[in-house]
Amino acid sequence: MSWLLNLSRMVDMIQVCTPWRLFIPATICAFLAQPANATEPAGQWQEKTEIVWDAGAAKLVRRSFRVFDPHPELGLEFHWLPETESSKQTGAISGAGELIWYRKGASPYDRASRFSTYKGSLKDGLPDGWGTLSMRSGLTYEGAWKSGRMHGFGSIEFETGERYQGNFVEGEPDGSGKYIGANGQIIDGSARKSKADGAVAAAGPGWPTLSLLGPSLPLGRVRSGQPKEVAQVSGPITMSLYIDRAKNNEFKKGGGELESFVYDQTDASGTVEIRLDAPKIMARWKGDGTITADGEAFTLDPNQFGPVFLVVDLINDGDRAAQIVGGYIDVAESATDREPYLEISSIDYFMAEAKLDPTFAFLNEGWGPVQNAKITYYFGKEPGGQTFVIDAGTFDQSKEVSTLPGFLASGLNVSGVTDGHFPCPSEDEIPNCLANLVQSGLFGQLGGAMFAEYTHVYTQVSGVIDYSWTDDRGSPQQRQSPISVKLPVLDFVIGPVAEYGAPEAVNRKLPVIKLALDRKDYRIPFSYRERLGAQQNKRFALTLDAEKSSHHLFRIVLQLADGSTVSTPPVDLLMFKPRAVQLY
Repeated sequence: MSWLLNLSRMVDMIQVCTPWRLFIPATICAFLAQPANATEPAGQWQEKTEIVWDAGAAKLVRRSFRVFDPHPELGLEFHWLPETESSKQTGAISGAGELIWYRKGASPYDRASRFSTYKGSLKDGLPDGWGTLSMRSGLTYEGAWKSGRMHGFGSIEFETGERYQGNFVEGEPDGSGKYIGANGQIIDGSARKSKADGAVAAAGPGWPTLSLLGPSLPLGRVRSGQPKEVAQVSGPITMSLYIDRAKNNEFKKGGGELESFVYDQTDASGTVEIRLDAPKIMARWKGDGTITADGEAFTLDPNQFGPVFLVVDLINDGDRAAQIVGGYIDVAESATDREPYLEISSIDYFMAEAKLDPTFAFLNEGWGPVQNAKITYYFGKEPGGQTFVIDAGTFDQSKEVSTLPGFLASGLNVSGVTDGHFPCPSEDEIPNCLANLVQSGLFGQLGGAMFAEYTHVYTQVSGVIDYSWTDDRGSPQQRQSPISVKLPVLDFVIGPVAEYGAPEAVNRKLPVIKLALDRKDYRIPFSYRERLGAQQNKRFALTLDAEKSSHHLFRIVLQLADGSTVSTPPVDLLMFKPRAVQLY
C-alpha cells in the first residue's frame, strides 16, 4: 500500500470498525479494509516551483521540485521545505526536509488545511529512510520507509494515545510487535499475514485471535466510537448550520471607506470549517503570501473584521412535536493563535522631506512576538544580482530596518540622489528622463531595478524573512515568508502633487457571544425555547466573536424537554483578530 494512502485508509476505517475499537483489531481492520486485490489509485507526479536559498551562489533562486502523489483523487497540493543543499536540487526530491500535503487553494501553514506532514528522508520523490508522518486526525507513524512504504521497524500512535510498535513489511504490520495502551499497559505479540484474501491474524498474551468478519473481544476491552456525520440527530430531529450570508453582506455594506472582512465555510469530513474570507490576509498569516508595502497606509483596524454570523437549521422529520428548552455552545478547545501576522509599513512619499528613504518597518499585528528574524534581500523583482542580509533579531510589535548598506554596496550615489534636483519637461517624458539618469551612472548597479510611477522613482526590494515563533503549546515554530517593498529614491519636478486624506475608522457595536481564550471543555449557555412541530423546519441565528486571533473547536447543542440533546456537526473555527500596534 502507498505511504499516505495506507495511513489515510487506516484513519477512515477506524470509523468502519467501531464499536470494536480495541487498538490492535482497529489497526488490522484499517490496513485490510480493502480486499487484497483492490485497485489503488495509479498516482501521478506533482511539480511545484519554490524559492530557496542557494548557499553556494549566496542568493535566492527558483527551483522546481517533483514528488509522487499516490492519491490524486483527493486534490491535494504539496509544499517542500528542504533542510540540506542536496534536497534543494531541481527534480524529484531526494534528501531531508519537510513535505506538507494540504487542501488545494488553502495555505500549507494553516494547520486545519493540512492532510499530512512528513518530516524525514526522501529518495526520488518518495519517503525512503527514517521519517515521521503526521495525519490531520492525530495519527502518526515514525519509523523506517522504503520506496514510499512503511518497511522495517516503526511505531503508530492514535489520537487516543494508544500505540503499536513493531515490524512492517511493504506497508503492512508483519512480525513481532507490542501494543501500548493509553494507561501504560504493554502487551507483546505478533502480527502476520495468514490468508490468501489478505486477512491478518494477531496473536499474543492477552490478544484475542480475530478476523475482520467476526472479532470476538472481551467486554472490558471494547471501546465505542462515533462516526463523523454531516448533521447530528436526536430521534427524528436534525441540526445543521451555515454562514449567514445576508448578515455578511450587511456588515460589508456598513464598512464605509475601509474594506470589511467576513467569514465563509467549507464542509470537509463531516466538520464545518470556518475561515476568514480574505485570501490575501490568510496567505500572509498562514500561507506563503508575500509581505509587502504598496505605498498606501495598511494597518488593520480590528473593526474591519466582522464576527461569525451563523444560522442554525432545525428539521423535525418525525410525526410528533418536540419542545426545545435551552441551548449551549459545547467547546472542546479554544486557543489563542500566537502566530505573528506581519505587514510592512508604508512610506508616505508626499510627506517625506528627503525623497530617498532606504528604511521600512515590519508591523506585527499577530499575538506572539517574532523571534530571531533574518531578512535576506536583493534589489529588483527577480533574483540574480547581489544578495544582502539584515539581522532583525527579536521584536514584538514593530521593527525598523535599513537597506542603506545594500544601496552603498550597489554603487548608488546617495549624496547625488539626496541633494540633486531632477526636472523633467512633462509626465510623458518621464521614461526618457529616467533612462538618462540610468545612463549617467547615478544608480550604480541598480539602474535596471529603478522604475517610475507618476513623478516618483522607486526601486524594488525583494527577498524573504526567516523567523521563529512560539505556539500556544509552547512549541517553537519556524516560518519563512517572501517580502516585497518599493523604496522611494527620487522625485521628478513637474508640478504640484495632490494630497489625500486618510479614510475614517469603522465604528460598529454588535451583540455577540464571546468565545473564551485558552480554555478546554467549557460551555456557553444561550436562551432558546421553541416548539418544533412534526415535519417542521425552523432556524435561528447566533453571532460569535473572540478578543484575539484564535482557534476554536465546538458544537452547538440544543436541549429537549425529554432530557435528550441534539447537536450540530463539529465546527473548526479559525478567527483572525489583528492586534493594534504601536509604530516604531
